[in-house]
Amino acid sequence: MLALCAAPILTSCEEDDDAPENGTNGSEEVTPLTGTVTDRDGNLYTTVILGDYEWMAENLRTTPVTGLARCYDDDEANCEIYGLLYTLEAVMENETADLSSFPVPTIQGICPDGWRLPNRDDYAFLPETKPSGFWNANELKADSDLWFGSGAGNNASGFTALPGGLASVNEAGDFSPFEIAQQFASWFVTTPDPAVPQFGRFSLAAGSSNFGAGAYQDGLNQTDPNAMAHSCRCVRDI
Repeated sequence: MLALCAAPILTSCEEDDDAPENGTNGSEEVTPLTGTVTDRDGNLYTTVILGDYEWMAENLRTTPVTGLARCYDDDEANCEIYGLLYTLEAVMENETADLSSFPVPTIQGICPDGWRLPNRDDYAFLPETKPSGFWNANELKADSDLWFGSGAGNNASGFTALPGGLASVNEAGDFSPFEIAQQFASWFVTTPDPAVPQFGRFSLAAGSSNFGAGAYQDGLNQTDPNAMAHSCRCVRDI
């Protein structure tokens, strides 16, 4: 696993004063503005500005101080491609909040200073951040043959979603099994559904142009968010 550095380093998007707002060029074509951010381990990530938010355009690889995180199939090469798969405890990093309250509390968790864990509303709003219309799922997916079959997107948004899969985590802390890499991208949603006050997930699938979201009993038959491991991204309000 990657070693910790002494202090976090943070950089953010640098915009040209003459650049069109949010990368628009007066037509339907969009060129998203990009930047970088570095985590406390020294890992450098590309970022992208979508609407009023700067998102990581890569999945997090930061080593957690609590909870569990593993590379898919325990293969370090997969961490370089897909980032780590984290339990909820790992991304929260001992931070507590009343997650049934609204507005949604800000949770930094494992994210770099100045960044936070995305919540349900962030992901719900993500498709609407296109300057004209809204991003569809294919525009959020990376243009990569890592997506199974014909599941790749065109990455017009710059979000660069890759299919990092997920994992079940048993009571002994074993990640078993790892599932559906190259077919499925999923990230923790840190805001509960008002009707189901539990953590959920936001997802994209290779064979679908739709978005997925839900609490843990929806499809995964899990009620404990630490019984599943998902990818993680961070977001920054701008």
